[in-house]
Amino acid sequence: MRDGALDPYDIGKYGRFEFFLYTTSVGVIIAILSFVASITGLLEKQGRTLAMVVLHAIWTLQLLVSTVLLAKTLATLEKKVEYLSSTVGKKKSNCQLLDDANHDFTCSQLTAGVVFGSFGTILFLVDTIVCSIIIAR
Repeated sequence: MRDGALDPYDIGKYGRFEFFLYTTSVGVIIAILSFVASITGLLEKQGRTLAMVVLHAIWTLQLLVSTVLLAKTLATLEKKVEYLSSTVGKKKSNCQLLDDANHDFTCSQLTAGVVFGSFGTILFLVDTIVCSIIIAR
């Protein structure tokens, strides 16, 4: 791939953005269903609780992978490259170009996604560990 060219998975349809959004959306649904199931007592049986722990563990890994891929996209977009323009020798990142173009998409949104994705991964991991300890008792 030439210098300055974006990986097709960094942008566009069914790229890393959509994978991250899918992972976080389903993760929120799993968290809500888990919360409702624990309040209503549906997780009282050992098998159901174990199934929820396994689901949380799998989703922790899924969220970790999607967050790392989004961070890789952000790093790629922040890399400074030289573009052909009237200012020869000046380098700009794709993030700066997107900000200058006043586009709806900005790198600050990606940064927020990476931060909150990391936070969500940690929360899912803690929840998985706590539920595993409860099952072990």
